[in-house]
Amino acid sequence: MLLIDAEGSWTGGVDTAAAARICDGILSCAYVTAQDRIAPLMAETRALLGPDKTLIAGFLLSHPQVADAADLADRVAAAAPHVDGLNFYNLGLVPPARLRWISKALQGLA
Repeated sequence: MLLIDAEGSWTGGVDTAAAARICDGILSCAYVTAQDRIAPLMAETRALLGPDKTLIAGFLLSHPQVADAADLADRVAAAAPHVDGLNFYNLGLVPPARLRWISKALQGLA
């Protein structure tokens, strides 16, 4: 069981540390997280989970959250050292040109 979480969820009553103890992992949605906050957020979440639980970073491909392919690649690269996987939200509504951004972002990790 994964908790779907986002930075600041405590304001809605989510105790991420408590949830991390009982869940199998966290899908940390960095949808509106500033690019320079992604690596620290994922590192903090990884520290809560420890090395044996799953951490997945979630991203949107819509504007204004992601400006272009380079922005997505930078966001993915910031998260990658800390996570076990990536999730791209709502692919059915993403224009085909933006879908190609995903492959470019993933190529940058190789």
